[in-house]
Amino acid sequence: EIEIECRKIIEEFAALVTTQGNADGQVSRAIRRFGLVAAAGEIATANELTGWNRGEAIDAAQKCFIAWLEHRRTYDPVAKAVERVKMFVLEHDERFEVVGGKPVKQRFGYRKGSTFHILPEVFRDVVCAGEKSETVAQALEESGFLNTTAKNRLQKLERISGEPTWGYSIKDTIREAA
Repeated sequence: EIEIECRKIIEEFAALVTTQGNADGQVSRAIRRFGLVAAAGEIATANELTGWNRGEAIDAAQKCFIAWLEHRRTYDPVAKAVERVKMFVLEHDERFEVVGGKPVKQRFGYRKGSTFHILPEVFRDVVCAGEKSETVAQALEESGFLNTTAKNRLQKLERISGEPTWGYSIKDTIREAA
């Protein structure tokens, strides 16, 4: 009976803290672990072992999860790189020319299907200003947000309006990344 209650609370906790795009592999595992802490606290409270009110353990676990998520976003180098590129894409969406669409002045790259194709010099000088562009690109690849054509090839050759164009091919799912 305790095991069933524990699983139920973990699932409720996961539903409470999961938002669209925040549950990549590491975040999903963390949600389940914080959920287990919430379940332990709630079960202990139900058995009058804590002196807490019902729901306090879930609230505390949620606060700890949010703090962990923020720490991850600001200190983990891979998460930091993903956040950097995500914010760039969100802030400069209008500077990506849709392939086959109207030309864009001061273009940062192209939108082709479900990807943002960022020009190499823009990626290096604007997106990664102050960081090594290769390190940022490797973090994107590791996180599954970079389309590549071969192992150890971080840039991708795309045919844009009939011309071969090198760039960093970023999946549009990065916009929902945690």
